[in-house]
Amino acid sequence: MLSLLNAQAQLSVTFRYVKTPEDDFVRVFVPGEMNNWGPNSSGFISPTAPSLMQLDESVDSYTKNYSLNIGQQYLYKIHFHYNNSGSNYAWIPDPLNSLTTDDNWENSILNITDPLFFQPVRHLNSDGMVDGLSVGMFTNGNIGQVICVIGSDTIDTQNALNGDGVFYVSLNPPRSLYESYLIEAMIDGNTHTAYSQSAINIESEPLPNEVGLGPNWSNDQMILAVFAPSQPVMQVIISLAGAAGSTSDALVMKKATDLDDVWWLELDLADGQYDYEYLLLDGTRIPDPFSRRLENNRTRIEIGSGGVSTADNYQWLSNDYVRPDLDTLIIYELHVDDFAARGNGQGKFEHITEKLDYLKSVGI
Repeated sequence: MLSLLNAQAQLSVTFRYVKTPEDDFVRVFVPGEMNNWGPNSSGFISPTAPSLMQLDESVDSYTKNYSLNIGQQYLYKIHFHYNNSGSNYAWIPDPLNSLTTDDNWENSILNITDPLFFQPVRHLNSDGMVDGLSVGMFTNGNIGQVICVIGSDTIDTQNALNGDGVFYVSLNPPRSLYESYLIEAMIDGNTHTAYSQSAINIESEPLPNEVGLGPNWSNDQMILAVFAPSQPVMQVIISLAGAAGSTSDALVMKKATDLDDVWWLELDLADGQYDYEYLLLDGTRIPDPFSRRLENNRTRIEIGSGGVSTADNYQWLSNDYVRPDLDTLIIYELHVDDFAARGNGQGKFEHITEKLDYLKSVGI
């Protein structure tokens, strides 16, 4: 009985990497807490390390399977080798998982639940069309049926779920990224949504007057504007500070009719802190290029009496303060180490405080 309970406490999970037309790597790994981070030595992972992923053409992905503890959180990343020896390498967060740590490492986060729907992705061909659709479905229960609907078409899912828990359907002819996508799984008699993406409809309107790129505040509303060349559509995901938004909650931005490659959107948000990120049509998420503060690779902003601004942890002592417009501010920038006259990389903010009287004396 004890061994049975231990077995039920684990879940077989398959990590995947879906190669894009732009990728040019020799091999790919999934280092993390489940394999002692590769293992690696000062960032280098041996070409034969146990975290090496293998190409599984039946699901159009590189895969690696682990038995993980239900209820536990695992940190991990994707690691590439760009030459045979592995000396030319890169570490990146998982592009199929938007949840990352709030630190300089930006490790991807996986929380093990049962059931677990993991790494939903639309596979793109070189023309930017969807030629496959996949998602990891992991459970100790019984998956009775999987339904896949694209637009108004129900897709044949017979034999689409493989033994490692990866659901994959090949689409021929390919489908458009603008269409709606839905995958539902029946597990032990209950219906679960594994993936949902609404259809994308684009509206075109001129960019409002006096609105620049980045976050703006106009008529008590926030307006986002972004320059995105070569993008057929731009979406934005907005969430409460610290939360990772879902692609199903993405808002389609308006295409500016008076400017090339500019997209914008007016938002009515209550006072508070928010994170937002732009969603490209291929599923890539990026922060605002005009970000002044990043958290988990998302742009952090605060809406309050001063409009929209960079959010921070400062506790204001006055409720009457209103931040001046940015174009009226004079901003000074200095290099900490150089200004502290250390010149050895050891200059710190505490050394700057020793020179505050000097800064004040010159009118700063």
